[in-house]
Amino acid sequence: MAFHQLLTFVLISVLVSLSLSDDIPPNIKTWCSQTPYPQYCEDYMAHDSRSSGLKSHSDFKKLAMQITLDQAIQAKSNNRLHEPKFSNGREKAAWADCTELYQNTIARLNLTVNPCAMCTDYDVQTWLSTALTNLETCRTSVMELGVSDNIFSLVSNNVSNLIINALAINKPPPKEETFDDGFPTWASPRDRKLLQMERTSLAWKADLVVAQDGSGNFKTVSEAINEVAKWNPSGVGPGRRHVVHMKAGIYQEHMQVYTPNMMFTGDGIGKTVITGSMSVGGGATTFNSATIGEFNQLNFL
Repeated sequence: MAFHQLLTFVLISVLVSLSLSDDIPPNIKTWCSQTPYPQYCEDYMAHDSRSSGLKSHSDFKKLAMQITLDQAIQAKSNNRLHEPKFSNGREKAAWADCTELYQNTIARLNLTVNPCAMCTDYDVQTWLSTALTNLETCRTSVMELGVSDNIFSLVSNNVSNLIINALAINKPPPKEETFDDGFPTWASPRDRKLLQMERTSLAWKADLVVAQDGSGNFKTVSEAINEVAKWNPSGVGPGRRHVVHMKAGIYQEHMQVYTPNMMFTGDGIGKTVITGSMSVGGGATTFNSATIGEFNQLNFL
């Protein structure tokens, strides 16, 4: 029973009875026909009062993003109502992964609805891709339990297919990466200087120093990461890059990085080592077994 409830978590969308309306305007039919899942597109548009009077493709795109976000939020509410009682640690681990991934999916979808003034369709495409990848990662975590159930594909498809459609609706023209003096144009002047610095100079520029002998600000990297997170509590948005320097040593840690604009430096190959021992065989999921898990949307070096 717990397995079935756990699978229900996998991004269950609102399983409503969808029927194709004959009153869908021709322009919406045309736009929906250009998506990978046109019936999903038409059905959700037909059941949303905001679709009446849509004239431009831009308005259609905005509504498609909003519908996708709305369905994800509603699915999250349903998931909370059906949280299972875990029979073992691996079920609990998969549930924790999916909870975290789903929350991040909603955050990324929210960015597509409320993009910053300087954001482009390419940024929106990145956020949508991240949201979809989160769902696939959640699926991987669940499948690692060795669970197979016909309900799995059913409950995971609604939100996933809406995101896939949103990717097609938003798709910008191909863009070649541009470079300036060997660096991508998005790299700030300060970032370029940091990347060009010698290791010893970077250590002096560090905002925080980690040293196991107590000669730095902290003895563990995790403590430094948590400190930087206090400087950017929202976890999103622009900001100055923060440099964390790790002195020589073997750091046996399992870290999750949620704060954007961070840069880690060390004393050199073989001198500064970060190692972890989590694995699927040991009861962790693949998603949660990374020694350093980077889980933010902007600029990790």
